[in-house]
Amino acid sequence: MRRFRVILTVVAALAAGCSSAAVIHRASFESTTTVASTSTTTTIPPTTTTVAVPTCTARGALPDPHCTPGALNPAVTQANIASTICAKGFAPAGRPTAAVLAAIKAEQIRAYRRAGAFALFDLDHLVPLSLGGAPSAVANLWPEPWAGLGGAHAKDAVEDRLHALVCARKLDLAVAQHEIASDWVTAH
Repeated sequence: MRRFRVILTVVAALAAGCSSAAVIHRASFESTTTVASTSTTTTIPPTTTTVAVPTCTARGALPDPHCTPGALNPAVTQANIASTICAKGFAPAGRPTAAVLAAIKAEQIRAYRRAGAFALFDLDHLVPLSLGGAPSAVANLWPEPWAGLGGAHAKDAVEDRLHALVCARKLDLAVAQHEIASDWVTAH
């Protein structure tokens, strides 16, 4: 039997000569496995890892490239776009649950030092799923404001335009992925 839980504990860490950083103690995607045999039952405890989350600084409408460089879904390639991202109803496997996404969003809001209500931000995939972005890689997720000229709604329009160009075979997938990850504001 497996139980999956996400427990994120945030601790502020200060070190001499270093700037502050958030540290995530992650017993995330924790699974407890029970192995039963005819005479004994053994419980294998979950592993625990600690991951440091840097302090991130957005560059206007763009995420910090060190914190959110973008990440790609290896299942999506130029050769298979017709059966993946360009297929009606395409949904990549491996998308995290709402609870996991909420925990990631809270951590990213802290890392980016975003002020305001939780609902003011979209946990955005820098390389969108519609362009073969990795669905669950934290390196592809960041807290993008909904409001403003460079907000989530503006980026959504760029994503739609690039997706249409890729699916019409007017723009190579790799070019679209690079443009949106490096500077979506100036992308096609």
